[in-house]
Amino acid sequence: MKKFFIKLAILILLTLFFQLLFLIVDINSFDQLKILEEAKKGKTDVIYFGDSSASNYGRNDSDKRPLPQMLGKILNDRTIASIDNPAYAAEIFLEFSKYIIKEKYHPEFVVIPINIRSFSPSWDKNPGYQFYDQKAILKNKLLFMFLKSIEAFDKNNSLNEISQSEFENTDVFNGEKAVGKAKDFEDHSFRHYSEENMRNSILYFYMFSLKEDHRKISSFSQIAEILLANNIKPIFYITPVDYETGERYFPGQFLERLKHNTEMIKSVLEKNNIKVIDLSTSLKSDFFAWEKYPNEHLNEKGRKYVAEKIAERINGYQEKSAAECKKYSVDRCPGGCVVCPPCEACSSLGCNSLEFCKNIGFGEDWYETIKLRLEITK
Repeated sequence: MKKFFIKLAILILLTLFFQLLFLIVDINSFDQLKILEEAKKGKTDVIYFGDSSASNYGRNDSDKRPLPQMLGKILNDRTIASIDNPAYAAEIFLEFSKYIIKEKYHPEFVVIPINIRSFSPSWDKNPGYQFYDQKAILKNKLLFMFLKSIEAFDKNNSLNEISQSEFENTDVFNGEKAVGKAKDFEDHSFRHYSEENMRNSILYFYMFSLKEDHRKISSFSQIAEILLANNIKPIFYITPVDYETGERYFPGQFLERLKHNTEMIKSVLEKNNIKVIDLSTSLKSDFFAWEKYPNEHLNEKGRKYVAEKIAERINGYQEKSAAECKKYSVDRCPGGCVVCPPCEACSSLGCNSLEFCKNIGFGEDWYETIKLRLEITK
C-alpha cells in the first residue's frame, strides 16, 4: 500500500511538472505581449490595438500592408507598435492598458478601435473570443499558472468566463425584440450563401440595440479613465461599417440602428472628455474586402483612409491653453495638458498647460516620475 501511494505521489508531481512546463511555453508564445514588452524597451510612441481588420486585405490589393504599418508610414516622426489579433476587443484591450500602466510604460498615444460587430452575441459571447488565458497572464503570470493547474482537474471547465452552452442560448435581438438564440445563427447551413443567410447574418451582427450598461462600453470607458489618469492620450475610433449592404437588406432600419449604437458609445466616452473618431458610415461598399458575409475587413483604399484619419487626429493633437487645462481635475487631466504644482514652492497639484509647467521648471514627465518614486517607497 505504501509503495502505491509513493508511486501515486510521483505520478502527480510529474503531471504537475509537465503541466507547469506547458504553461511556461504558453506564456512564452504570447506574441502580442512580447511585442508590447519590446515597445516598452524601445520607448515606442504609439501603441495600436487591433482586431482582424488591422491586418486583413483584399484579394486584388497591390498594397497589402496592415493598417498599423500604413499609419506608421504617415507618422514618420513617431514609432508605432501593433498589438492585434483576430477577435481582439474591449476586454483584452483593457487588460493590455492596465498592463502598460503596471509596467510603468508611457507611450504618447494608444489607438483603440471600436468595432460595432464586437458588441453582437456572435463576438461578445463567443467562448473562443474571450482570450481567458491571455487576460489572466496580463493580470498576473503566477496566478495564471496556479489557476490553469486547477483547471486541469476541473472537468466542467468552470474557470472560463462563458460556456459554450451559455453562448448558444444567448438571445439575438432585432432592436428590442428577441428573434432567436445564437445557436440559430451559428448553424452549419450558414456556410452556404443564400439571400436569407445574408439577411440573417446582418441581423445577427448589427441589428441589436445597445444599452449603456453593455460590458464592452464599460471596458472602453475604463480604458479611457486609466490612460488619461496616466497622461497617455487615447485615440478611439469606430471602425467603418458596410452600411450600404446593411441598408439593402434592412432599408431605413440599418442606418437608424447603427446611429443609435454609435451615439450610445460616443455619449459614454464623452463623459471622459473623449472625442471619438466616428468612421462607421465613412466608406462605401467598394472600400471593403469581405467575401461571403459583411465584416469590417478593408481593401487597401479603406485601410489607407482609416490610417489617414487616425494620423490627422494624432498630428492635430495640440497643446491646450492654460484656461482649458484648469477646467480639469488632476485625475482627469487630458492629453494636451500636464499635472504640476501651480508655483515652484507650492505643494498642491493642478492640471495645467505644458507651457505653464515648463516655465516654472516642471517638464512633461515630472508628475509620472514623482508617482513612480512614491510607489517605489511604499
